[in-house]
Amino acid sequence: DSGNRGRVIFMGGSLDYPGGIETDHIDFINLSTLGNSVNFGVLTSENDQTACCSSSIRGFRMGGNRPETDRIDYVTIASAGDAIDFGNLQSTKMGGGGCSSSTRGFFCGGFDSPVDTNIIEYFEMNTLGNSLDFGDLTLARRYGSSFSSPTRGFYTSGSPAGRGIDVFTMSSKGNSTDFGDVTSKAQQLGGFANTTRAIYGNNQSSQVRLEYITMASEGNAIRFGDLTGRT
Repeated sequence: DSGNRGRVIFMGGSLDYPGGIETDHIDFINLSTLGNSVNFGVLTSENDQTACCSSSIRGFRMGGNRPETDRIDYVTIASAGDAIDFGNLQSTKMGGGGCSSSTRGFFCGGFDSPVDTNIIEYFEMNTLGNSLDFGDLTLARRYGSSFSSPTRGFYTSGSPAGRGIDVFTMSSKGNSTDFGDVTSKAQQLGGFANTTRAIYGNNQSSQVRLEYITMASEGNAIRFGDLTGRT
């Protein structure tokens, strides 16, 4: 929930990855308390390797794998219930990055079988409809992490293994530009941000390193710390 910081919603995924099955479950937790997640509802289809974003009102699931889909689902964050069909991406995609401004949702990169893509798509979150072309990433890739400040969207690293961090201004349209580099090549990352700093995971051979950038400036990532174990 990018607005009131009240709830975190988890959409889809794979049970017992990598040999498990895809799920349509939607769970949520309340940030102000401690405790296990609670059932919220179900997606319109069972998928993993989806991308998500949100406004202060709605949460969105975009694309996904097994089977690959172009569907965009949405839920109303303050209530509980099943997801509703919002519209479609420009093609079936998985492994892309999701981020948002207060009004627009974005799907960055991803795998559009049989190739990786550099396309950035966007949609207006308070309406219903299909995504539109926004611009291009500097490289075609999947499995990076996406996050945003109030004005800028970001996509980091990914596969094929690269070190670049892309940035674009969300209120306009156009291609992303180079922001800097991550500390080492990484993929299948998770990222999050407040209004000034973004933190994401960088999978290493024996641990998950945390790195950060200051989103208002440009420059390379800096090591933040480590997770207690691999996930």
